[in-house]
Amino acid sequence: MDHPPALPVSFGTGFAFYHPANSDIGYVFCSSWGYDEMCSRKFLRLVAHDLADQGAPVLRFDYPGTINMPDEPDRMTLQGWVETASAAADRLKELSGCTQIVFVGVGIGSAIAFLAAEKRPDIAGLVLGAPAASGRRYMRELQIQALVSDENLGLALQDKKGDTGFTGYSMPGQLSSTLKSIKLSPEQFQTKPQCLIVYREGNDAETSFAETLANAGWPIECAPFTGYLKLLATPTTSVLPRAVMSRISEFASSRFGAGNMNATKGLSMAVAETPVVSTESFTEEPVLFGPDNRMFGVVCEPIGNRRGPVMVFLNTGYCHHIGWGRIYVRAARHLANLGIASLRFDMAGIGESPSVTGRAEQVLYTDDQFEDAEAAVDYVKQRFTGPAYLIGRCSGAYVAFHTAARNPNVDGVMMINQLRMIWDPGEDIFDALNFGARPLEEYKRRALSLTTFKRLLRGQVDWRKAASHIVNHGRDRLARKASPYLGRYTRMGRFRIACHNQFRAMAARNIPVALLNCEHDGSLDELAKYFGGDLSGLLAFPNVTRKVIPDADHNLTTEAAQKFLIDRLVAVAEDPYWRSKIPANRAL
Repeated sequence: MDHPPALPVSFGTGFAFYHPANSDIGYVFCSSWGYDEMCSRKFLRLVAHDLADQGAPVLRFDYPGTINMPDEPDRMTLQGWVETASAAADRLKELSGCTQIVFVGVGIGSAIAFLAAEKRPDIAGLVLGAPAASGRRYMRELQIQALVSDENLGLALQDKKGDTGFTGYSMPGQLSSTLKSIKLSPEQFQTKPQCLIVYREGNDAETSFAETLANAGWPIECAPFTGYLKLLATPTTSVLPRAVMSRISEFASSRFGAGNMNATKGLSMAVAETPVVSTESFTEEPVLFGPDNRMFGVVCEPIGNRRGPVMVFLNTGYCHHIGWGRIYVRAARHLANLGIASLRFDMAGIGESPSVTGRAEQVLYTDDQFEDAEAAVDYVKQRFTGPAYLIGRCSGAYVAFHTAARNPNVDGVMMINQLRMIWDPGEDIFDALNFGARPLEEYKRRALSLTTFKRLLRGQVDWRKAASHIVNHGRDRLARKASPYLGRYTRMGRFRIACHNQFRAMAARNIPVALLNCEHDGSLDELAKYFGGDLSGLLAFPNVTRKVIPDADHNLTTEAAQKFLIDRLVAVAEDPYWRSKIPANRAL
């Protein structure tokens, strides 16, 4: 295990993540927002662990209306976020006994950190990664990022949610307008804190901001944010910028060193408390569970009578426990309002859950994830009386499918846009994740479009790779047609037998299996491999139901697609089937 998980501690109306250590210098982390936050969460967690290893306490928090924090419209503004960052510094001092604060921020988090530090007399330093010195420039970058993402996802322009929708995340209009007002300047500071600027190479605005601080007499160090684009490419293929992580640790060590205070008080306070977020209809509690309590999750539980199964949400790729566009948080809270409990959690090596010693760093489509899913099922079975229902999209659907087939404690499963039913060990994982979500028809449509032809002429299309995937799709179709007749004599035939055996295992237990697929998704090609082009093979399994999400991308980015999923989850959870599965004398 790379490090034990951070300790969840109460913070305002929610909770934060505390890394206890022994120093009079403490670090408060201000994350980015939306898609960038999703890609960089593990990066910031590991940097926090590095600083704690040096002997400094760290607190990582989230802004109102983001991640697991409650939605509080009056605090979802620039001022509300800055006040939250300052409150995080006060909370860290209370927990650890530290006397000075260093703010660490990335992207828009760098602006929040800078503004929170302006009028605090206890500021020792700032670490600003890709600093958003201009709010207008930041919002323009978000718009461009959203357009590129929408093109890659195949989303039509009419699916956009206006200028406040970014890659599945909706930014409140008031927040959008207030963020545009940011213009960072050293004029409000009464001190000149130690500062590390980690700038994006070729970004003149960030190097110019560093020069402004240096000209004002600040002690400045600068370093390139090597690997920035690879870090924020996608949550699934994100590459940790190890050189930047080392540079931040070196700066902290050389400028602040190790303190000599006793952190026992802060540690005992954090361990003793159980942070619970309460509303009128449900509670949310951060939990550590599994072997050595190495996995982090959030239990969302209704207040009053509980009904239906406990829904267990599995990671998609390396997206952490909130899901793409925060869909798992929205779904969990909506279900809780209807009396249905849930657990959203991170498997090992994802989000808040550390890697496990001996496991490969690349954990997707490995049997190791089945163990993590089973640990989650064991946890909810011990905590709640009644059935457990697994929900997963893409790689999470693969884990849900295999876990449900092999573990009798799983009482139901929903697979959303599953790209693989059986994993081929000879397949390249990143090719499958990057290209598998597109069906063959999508490749044909793109190949015949004028836009693709223009991009091809400009050298912006990897035609060899695209042609390879078209050939692979065609090969799979031939194998699909031959496999029922050749059986174990072909690779596809063996996969088909394995897949059908797993469906038979679930049918024998009579557990509901819900398939949910977007109408133009590569997951339909995957189902066709095993059940025929018209999917008639599924009729052999009466416990299987299938629904199609219209006009949606693989990630369920749009508001309509996310609503469709939530409505489907409600329908599944409220099915009369579950009434016989929950004892009348259940413990609530």
